[in-house]
Amino acid sequence: MTKKGLSVILVFLIFSYIFTALSYKFIPSSDSMSGILEAADIANGNITLKGWYLSTVTFYFTDLVWFALAIKLFGYSEWITYVIPGLMAGSLFASCYALGTISGYKKAWALLLFLAFPGAAVSYMLSVAIIHVPTYTYI
Repeated sequence: MTKKGLSVILVFLIFSYIFTALSYKFIPSSDSMSGILEAADIANGNITLKGWYLSTVTFYFTDLVWFALAIKLFGYSEWITYVIPGLMAGSLFASCYALGTISGYKKAWALLLFLAFPGAAVSYMLSVAIIHVPTYTYI
């Protein structure tokens, strides 16, 4: 593996750990928990969420798929509410870092430092379940 590949993995691991630890500091909202329950229902076979009355913002293709996959693999547990957002934030940071290193490491550090020291609102948004973190990664 190349030096760049190792550094991207290291960035992913570091920021996944940081944002997983941060997510344990925030109490999940009812919106987050309804998303977790939807993901559990998807993991149990209700892929179309039949019987659910959802808002116009379902997070189905952005967040729910990843939570449902984790619930399917590991079972429905409290830690999924905290660890999956941390992994999502870690992947966001790693992808930004990888894109920044295309033109050289010196330019990547500015982006990484900007993301590494978020304000309270951004750190909350990156640490709570079902709140668009994968959307940022897709963009």
